[in-house]
Amino acid sequence: MEEGEEETVNTCEFYLAVFGLDLYLPLDPHTIYYTLSTIAQTLASGLAVLVAIVLFNFNRANDALGNGKALVPEGQRAPPTR
Repeated sequence: MEEGEEETVNTCEFYLAVFGLDLYLPLDPHTIYYTLSTIAQTLASGLAVLVAIVLFNFNRANDALGNGKALVPEGQRAPPTR
């Protein structure tokens, strides 16, 4: 690099044509990195919440099955649910 020259960051050219708008956005690689990592973190946290809800409801479902079996006398079949 010679004296007086500035070091340039490798930019990503992003072209967006939506609803008749032609937008040219030169993006810094750091911007893309942080955007994609934020999206990944958001999806991971949403999945974690969904898994927690399902796991906590397994206990409730098992209790309901156990209570339902206790209501049916021995030797009889449970009534159909349809």
